[in-house]
Amino acid sequence: MRHLTALVIKFLMIGLVCLIALPFLANVTAVQAIGLAVALTVIAYILGDLLVLPNFGNWAATVVNAVLAFLTLWAAQFVVGTLTISFTAAAVTAVIIGVGEFFFHTWLQRANVVQTKQP
Repeated sequence: MRHLTALVIKFLMIGLVCLIALPFLANVTAVQAIGLAVALTVIAYILGDLLVLPNFGNWAATVVNAVLAFLTLWAAQFVVGTLTISFTAAAVTAVIIGVGEFFFHTWLQRANVVQTKQP
């Protein structure tokens, strides 16, 4: 149940950023932004939050999640032909998501959703 709560919180954070930033910075509809937010949430939670965060700490997981966000957004335009996301739009969105991820990771650790192995 803790993981479900964490996923919902993460989706709300990423979804809000995508819904605000992507239609403003790129040629992305609200529906496409939500779809990208779902993909980003799942990818970043598994790789950044469950694999990197426990083993390498908050800063490493934050960087990994921001890079994953950038790469996912950048690659999405090649997978979905109707998207046009510039390098700048992907980078700005990824940085904003990265800032949110830092605080999200702090919450994950305090709520004992993820146990950090690092001192």
